[in-house]
Amino acid sequence: MAYGVLLLKVEWKNLREVIKKVAELEKVVDVFPVYGEYDVVVIIEGEDYAEIATITSEVNGYRGVKRSETLVAG
Repeated sequence: MAYGVLLLKVEWKNLREVIKKVAELEKVVDVFPVYGEYDVVVIIEGEDYAEIATITSEVNGYRGVKRSETLVAG
């Protein structure tokens, strides 16, 4: 099992849309907006690092996502 924390910087006008789309992903445990350097935190639970990377790549392609950082454990 691998766990990931995906930190997203998102264009403000797309924030709700990004959160909604990310929340619909099967391996996403939680997603919520935050204040600070990043705008959204996504908690992911996957089978391995490759699955976390696949989810991260998909989310990075969403309209409004400007950049991300992924933290992985496991």
